[in-house]
Amino acid sequence: MSEVMQIHCPSCGVRLGIPGDAGGRMARCPKCNNKFKVPDPRQMLDDTITCWLNLDQMGDDEHGESVTQEIEMQRSAMGMAPPKEDKPETPEPATPPAPEPPKTEKPEPVRRVLRSRSKKNDRADTPAQADTVNDQASPDDTQTPAADGKHGIAESVNNHQNHIHLTVVDVTSAGVRFAFSSRLIDIPQFRASMPMCDVYTGDYSSDNLIARPLAWIDKASGKFTNPGELEARYEYTLKQHQTAREVIDSMRIMNELPSPFSQPMPYYVAGGSGKAPIHCETYQTPKGIVCEVTIPSPAVALDWLGRVNGVCCQEYVELEQTAHKLEASAWRAIPEKVRKRLAAWFDFQGDESFLAYFNDGDFASSDSGLAGLVVTTDRLAYCKYHSGGSIQHNKSVTLVAVESGRFVTLVLQGRSSNKRIMKLKTSDLDELVTLLDQVDSNIELVMQEGTVA
Repeated sequence: MSEVMQIHCPSCGVRLGIPGDAGGRMARCPKCNNKFKVPDPRQMLDDTITCWLNLDQMGDDEHGESVTQEIEMQRSAMGMAPPKEDKPETPEPATPPAPEPPKTEKPEPVRRVLRSRSKKNDRADTPAQADTVNDQASPDDTQTPAADGKHGIAESVNNHQNHIHLTVVDVTSAGVRFAFSSRLIDIPQFRASMPMCDVYTGDYSSDNLIARPLAWIDKASGKFTNPGELEARYEYTLKQHQTAREVIDSMRIMNELPSPFSQPMPYYVAGGSGKAPIHCETYQTPKGIVCEVTIPSPAVALDWLGRVNGVCCQEYVELEQTAHKLEASAWRAIPEKVRKRLAAWFDFQGDESFLAYFNDGDFASSDSGLAGLVVTTDRLAYCKYHSGGSIQHNKSVTLVAVESGRFVTLVLQGRSSNKRIMKLKTSDLDELVTLLDQVDSNIELVMQEGTVA
């Protein structure tokens, strides 16, 4: 009878006694019924010897010498040759490293100044660089109005809740936003107070006006989640010589909305096709519900404010001054769709006036307004993807125009790094230089061939 080997089941780990001559045959574990191949005794010995040798070399065994002798005895008993001695390798003579080629400095890029800084705006302090520019968040990061701001608007509305009154909330490139008490919707005179002209263009001469009811979609029930759907169901085509009171009497009640929002309060568009609904919403305050409406055309907004509040109030005077810059010919010359896109990342600040807009070269003309450069009397405002900011004309900064074919990349030069702003058509550079000269800007514009690090 051959010697018995002690092995462990590879499945359950139980210790088993296997005949020494069973190497290479199939066996079944009596505990878990797992079938496995019995290892060869020589292979088991080799594995054990290798493990012991490693332990001996690492010094982990206190009896390293006796273990080594035992290994040699087991090898001799099984007819195995003694292990070969490891001879130290003779190091090859080191070859001297090849000499490094001499470093050649890159030639400085060729630059030419398109316009210098205005000496009128020169200051004694250190010129401002890219890190002093006012960066702003992307449209996807726009902050919501502060709660105290909403509270202030609500207080203003509630202070006039006993008489008809509009409160100017904000004036942006998207239009003029008004707030009023929802109680006013019950008053026919107020619901008929909107000027009978195109709310987008301010055109009073159109003969094909369509009246659309303000869709307070946040109050709607059922399937209506798009205000355009609700307005389309209840829009009304004006008849010749109809008055505003006759229009609201002819329009149907919107059964999908609760009172008083179900009563039609019309605004007007010419033709109606392709015109998006104007934005309106409501929010709750301790003293009642406040309504907000944004009028795209500043001229129409000013007319409506004068009809409701009167032309002698301070709000009318202030809105008249602010609306003037929105009605400037350069701004109104931009298509309505582009102005709406610009409103997502550009708003007028202070008393600045709009001068020009340049579309980014990486965007098709059909995507105009999503990115690019806006020039005003106070600054350059730029946006591309999720990055945007502005550069004031009174700051001493350098813009580098890196030439590449039909386009140049405008790069704001900084102390430690440079910031790419946008891609501009080379043909638009002359117009940009002219505008910077027109406002006596302190921004230096330099043309460069090649790339900017």
